[in-house]
Amino acid sequence: RYTLATGDRIAMDIDPNSGRLIYSLIGYQWPNPSKVPPQFIKNGVATKPYEHIISFFSADAPESTQPIGVGINNDICFSQPAVSPDGGSLLVTAGKYKGSGEFEPKVLLVMPAAANGMQQASPLYPPRDKGLGETIWSPHWSPDGKKICFALVSKDSKTHSICVLDKDGGNFKNLTEGKGNFSSPVFSPQQ
Repeated sequence: RYTLATGDRIAMDIDPNSGRLIYSLIGYQWPNPSKVPPQFIKNGVATKPYEHIISFFSADAPESTQPIGVGINNDICFSQPAVSPDGGSLLVTAGKYKGSGEFEPKVLLVMPAAANGMQQASPLYPPRDKGLGETIWSPHWSPDGKKICFALVSKDSKTHSICVLDKDGGNFKNLTEGKGNFSSPVFSPQQ
């Protein structure tokens, strides 16, 4: 038995090629508060190595766990990891941590699914000229890895749309705008 991580919210996906577990953790907590390493005790109080993390883990080699990205404060956290079909890229949503496992996912990022991949992260949505405001949920890759779909909640939270764009962020389309409220999109396996 192995405790991978503890925190306020954990989300995960599996790399379809290697079988690695890629996970995001929001609101880090020590797995066993009575066994905090001495270097994290400051003035008798346990400190944290980070607040939020995206990392990968292989059951065959637990010591191989390496961070993809780390958040040191609550201004930015990451969740909803989605590994590309070829295992090379990772989608995550990013936003401000509100506490108690809640966050505001306002940006969809793509990065290499590798150690320190966050250093090469690129925003896919919203475009830089649009600004933040809408909430992004449930990113998902098409089976061929060429398209991405996600749910988009309007600024006023009244509409929940399904959107699609190319893997480089181009050709954005809101497929359901004004046609109802939708969530958790997934491409057909035949797509």
